[in-house]
Amino acid sequence: MEHRTGNISHETVYAITNADEQQLSPAEAAQAIRNHWHIENRLHRQKDVRMQEDNDRTTIRHAPHNLASLRNLALIILNTATAKAKPSKRWNVIKTQPWRAYRAMGI
Repeated sequence: MEHRTGNISHETVYAITNADEQQLSPAEAAQAIRNHWHIENRLHRQKDVRMQEDNDRTTIRHAPHNLASLRNLALIILNTATAKAKPSKRWNVIKTQPWRAYRAMGI
């Protein structure tokens, strides 16, 4: 349902799997797909919104791949340093307590 307008829409999604009906019911397949996209969306939101990865126009040689690797490393450090914090508060924790990032890196 579209939250702003209240309109209901339907979407057909196709997925390819090597599981047959005895191994994976349609409901289980749908749940597996939702779980996959939940993880993808959570990760990409961090990279797209917080780190503005989509706005990066670097195209020289290996720079885009290297920058993506650095962003991934930064997320690993962030999640390690703030593992006990709520996910929505992790960036604020690092801003106010940067020593946590250094400790997570062993510095």
